[in-house]
Amino acid sequence: MPGKDPLTTAPANLKAVRSLLLDHLDIHENSSAYPTDLDPLEVGIVGDTAHVKNGNSYHLGLPEQAKTGYAATESSRDKASLSAYASALDVGYFSITVKGKTHTLRTFSAWLVAECKKGASDTLDIREVIYSLDGRTVHRWDRLGRRTSGDSSHTFHTHISFFRDATKAGRDLTALFKRYLISIGLIAGPKPAPAPAPAKPSAPKPPAGLPKRTLGSRQLKKGSKGTDVWEAQRLLNAKGAKLTTDGDFGPATEKAVRAFQRAKKLDDDGIIGPHTLAALRKK
Repeated sequence: MPGKDPLTTAPANLKAVRSLLLDHLDIHENSSAYPTDLDPLEVGIVGDTAHVKNGNSYHLGLPEQAKTGYAATESSRDKASLSAYASALDVGYFSITVKGKTHTLRTFSAWLVAECKKGASDTLDIREVIYSLDGRTVHRWDRLGRRTSGDSSHTFHTHISFFRDATKAGRDLTALFKRYLISIGLIAGPKPAPAPAPAKPSAPKPPAGLPKRTLGSRQLKKGSKGTDVWEAQRLLNAKGAKLTTDGDFGPATEKAVRAFQRAKKLDDDGIIGPHTLAALRKK
């Protein structure tokens, strides 16, 4: 009440939003000599004596906020969550240039309202935004569609009301404001997730139904069949042959074996024995 310390409390989640904005928009910290940056006194949460006298503002919590009125009962999200917490944030005028482009309270307000209108997920806890785009005309975006304007104090600051269930529950409200700071280049965005590693090709498998034999456990010649023939065909292909790897030692495989043996100055008998297999396995 006028003349007494307010009983309304600033919730931790709105304090976090306030700190985030001041960390990046209060360029000349603790100095009022630079009117274009955002100073601590220009970012408010708890209402002043005028708000208390009126008794109906998102800047107020119990007992200063009346239990009836637009800031308490128009939305079920407010009515069921009325507490000692204030549920609004005022942002004063700022102007900052990043990479040659100037960003101000006016452009921030336009961006914020556009995000609210399109229903961005990180705006859903916002009840209303009262703002001016030119310093003369006051506009109001109201999620409930009840009001369209506000008083003249909003020509030089933007008011953001949050549904009281969000502040009472302590939900993180910084995401939207981080996204704004990222969008104007003041802070870095999240690093993109690394591209998934390419899937390792699965090891080739011999055709189903071939007799299972270990390569090197026998001589391979025309008419042989088995998984050992399949492996030998793959070794021959690695040396330049172009065989169908079917595990069947036919005329094409015999021809490829003879050509390989001649190239390696081996006896070109068309049979894969220990010497020919050793040469095939040699890198």
